[in-house]
Amino acid sequence: MPVGGEEYRILHPEAAEALIDEADFERDERLPYWADLWPSALALAGRLAAEDLRGVRAIELGCGVGLPSVVALRRGAEVLATDHYRAALDFAAHNARVNAGRELPTALLDWHSPPREPGSFDLVLAADVLYERRHAEALSRLVPRLLALGGEALVADPGREGCAAFLAALERAGLRVGSERRAVRQGGRGVGVYVHRISR
Repeated sequence: MPVGGEEYRILHPEAAEALIDEADFERDERLPYWADLWPSALALAGRLAAEDLRGVRAIELGCGVGLPSVVALRRGAEVLATDHYRAALDFAAHNARVNAGRELPTALLDWHSPPREPGSFDLVLAADVLYERRHAEALSRLVPRLLALGGEALVADPGREGCAAFLAALERAGLRVGSERRAVRQGGRGVGVYVHRISR
């Protein structure tokens, strides 16, 4: 698939619904959202493809199959890809090896119970992670903790209900929010996605 004028080969499961684990769903209504390549990931990847990210420390939250992480890696960033699913991290690492020729550091990360000191990053990335309100609340607490002084977050979202609450919580915490709309094509149709830029 073309991203920013360059070709990427992104491996992902053929049918996400086949990966539903009944025990995971019973425990916390967990669904394998990671297995799809969402329009928001394409929009965020396109945004990153125009950036010089050499020397930038980045983390992707809910990386799924890892397209934004892979693009950031190719643009020179040091990237940590995180997800709640081990299988997602395996796909992201594979896609990094295929497309960037480099190993992609990965880590399991539960947004609701993050490490006490999660580290600080110049760039926090997330694509279509606000599909549940509880995620919006957890991420509005986590993102500011991850941002280094002078850092920024890029959060791509198609307009899900949780996004407005997430952005409002960040603004109440004193962060600045700017938004741009990007159009991507997927499955032969155009899809509009907002990329929100969050900074201190």
